[in-house]
Amino acid sequence: MKRLLTVLFAGLLLAVPAASVSAQDRSNTVTGARKGDVEIQAARDEARRTLPDFWRRIDADPQLREKASLKVEFEKGENSEAMWVGQLRRSPDGRITGVLNNTPVMVTNVKQGDAVTVDPDLIMDWTYHRGGRAWGHYTTRVLLGRMPAHQRAVYDGYFSDTPVEP
Repeated sequence: MKRLLTVLFAGLLLAVPAASVSAQDRSNTVTGARKGDVEIQAARDEARRTLPDFWRRIDADPQLREKASLKVEFEKGENSEAMWVGQLRRSPDGRITGVLNNTPVMVTNVKQGDAVTVDPDLIMDWTYHRGGRAWGHYTTRVLLGRMPAHQRAVYDGYFSDTPVEP
């Protein structure tokens, strides 16, 4: 049977300054996207293109690093789920490690709070928070554009106007 939903995006947002959304909802909002989704792929490609800027900024600012995460695709068999990894560390040889921020829904070989090693080829997005705004979130911005206006309004003021700082 052909899989209709091949990629789940867990943890749409890391933190949202909105009283109407509980902490659990904020960290584990799950949104689906079909494999081959052109808009998500374009957002992923742009996020990956701007990764050097992300690393440059968080490497230069330890406080910013504390508020930084990567959205990484995790796979287990037929299931695939994009989840946020925080507490990022990058070794001199380029190895990236962190802690899984989300509770998986379909992927069962990891759990929230697990220490993970990030395969750079599976990075889908990035974010950090500065000045009360979230930067990056390329794929999230696409998914938000698909939400009804009343759901999208919960996130008003959360994102920067553009994904990359000037």
